[in-house]
Amino acid sequence: MKKKIITRRDFLKDSASFALAGSLMTQLPVKMLAEEGRKSRVVLIRHQDVLDKDQKLQEEIVSEMLDQAVTTLTGASDVKKAWSHCQRCSFSRRSGEKYWD
Repeated sequence: MKKKIITRRDFLKDSASFALAGSLMTQLPVKMLAEEGRKSRVVLIRHQDVLDKDQKLQEEIVSEMLDQAVTTLTGASDVKKAWSHCQRCSFSRRSGEKYWD
């Protein structure tokens, strides 16, 4: 396996991204963070061909995996309904309503 070289530019870019993500996390409403005593749902989706021979992601397969994960998580009958459910949850979450139906 080829060793990845991290340039100074890569390091600075990644560091800035992590700092930005960290600062955004402090802005999240407390209800969006883990709640003690509540169980979370986790969906594991795998596909053996997600990386090609050069170890690059296959975008089409990643998209299919994401659709499958959202459909499994929401229990929806199709992808469109699953994503619609997630969008509804996102809006209701901001208003303090129940996250999942």
